[in-house]
Amino acid sequence: QLLGDLPPAPVDAFLVSVGVNDVTSLRRSSTWEHNLASLLLALTDHSPGAVIVFAGMPPLHGFPLLPQPLRALIGFRGETFDRISRTTIAAHPQARHVPVEFPSHADR
Repeated sequence: QLLGDLPPAPVDAFLVSVGVNDVTSLRRSSTWEHNLASLLLALTDHSPGAVIVFAGMPPLHGFPLLPQPLRALIGFRGETFDRISRTTIAAHPQARHVPVEFPSHADR
């Protein structure tokens, strides 16, 4: 949706954070994979020499405000989507997946 907002000139790098809304809206994993691959191709076409850095999926299973079993379901889907992301991104040499981790707060 935001590809139309790209600057007209090529850029050196992209930092991309996507996926949480896809997880929580129960988007199909096959649709997620297709959309991610399409995004990678569009960014590569726009800026062929750019490094594309994707932030990994945050650990949704650790969000304490989500009640169980919703937290477990969303966490499982988040891990699944992140695994798909890593595989899809690995097929593009100019793209990188950077894991996102938050400290565990057992007291909360």
